[in-house]
Amino acid sequence: MPAVTPPILLEESKKLGQQSASQTLKAIARAYPGKLSGTLSLVALENALLLAYPLFAGFAVDSIIRGDAASAVWYAAVVLGFWVVGAARRALDTRTFTRIYADLAVPVILNQRLQRHSTSRAAARVVLARDFVDFFEKHVPRLPPRWYRSSARRRCCW
Repeated sequence: MPAVTPPILLEESKKLGQQSASQTLKAIARAYPGKLSGTLSLVALENALLLAYPLFAGFAVDSIIRGDAASAVWYAAVVLGFWVVGAARRALDTRTFTRIYADLAVPVILNQRLQRHSTSRAAARVVLARDFVDFFEKHVPRLPPRWYRSSARRRCCW
């Protein structure tokens, strides 16, 4: 079975724990540009849809007040579309970041064994690898909504 780990990541895994966090994050981004851009594109789409959610809710309320139930059904379809995009994003996230972690952890373990490091040191570096992948998976998708909320608070309260 051929190796699936990109050469950039293989080289960087030798340095994991010996370089800065920003260098490791950049190496992960360089090794998986397509997967990360696809995942982050779905994150952006989901965030845009969440921003549009109140607009569609307003349209639905207006149509119900007018007695136009057909427009309310359109709102239900839009909400279903939001849920489908969110579910697709989470499924793609899980697959993408599990693959990245597996591709990063195996070379780290092998390199640690070749360098005759202790098991606890190797385990600690694998946990560090997981933390880098978790940053992309859990924290990056939350940044745009936080920026939006903080800028909205600044506009509102000043």
